[in-house]
Amino acid sequence: MKKNKSFWKFVTDIPVSEIMITRVRTINQDDTVFKAVNIMANKGISGLIVVDNNQKPIGIFSEGDIIKKIIVENKDPKKIMIKKIMSKNLKSISPGTSIGKASNIMKKNNISKLPVLKNKKIIGYITKTDILLTTNRMYVQNRRMMVVILINVILVIFIAILLIQLIGK
Repeated sequence: MKKNKSFWKFVTDIPVSEIMITRVRTINQDDTVFKAVNIMANKGISGLIVVDNNQKPIGIFSEGDIIKKIIVENKDPKKIMIKKIMSKNLKSISPGTSIGKASNIMKKNNISKLPVLKNKKIIGYITKTDILLTTNRMYVQNRRMMVVILINVILVIFIAILLIQLIGK
């Protein structure tokens, strides 16, 4: 398949603010893993942004943390605080960051979620899945548009042939 560079540049230049999830679920660093797991199960989500007592984002707690740091190590989720096992060194982006750049940050840091901050406040987050779904949707729309254009070109040619035949009679 031949790559259409201008199309992919257009898609990857979309700002994350266009596709980010704005219903951000957070959990305080001093809460237990048990509380976090209940929130995640009840909301059907795979992770939470961890905040300090001032609501400043300081980490991410994900399903991977539960598996690697609780289940595998046979720890009691009711006794372990989020701050002990959350993923630290939080990477974040601004609303104007392109989805291409966000994707590169995720790949480089081996992460799947990025909080979106404006004035140091969480306004949303974006996931690898959001980027994949958006690029796929844009690709499908582009392909459909190409088919519509092709059909219109064929119709114009067909009409031109009919007109030539009518004029020639």
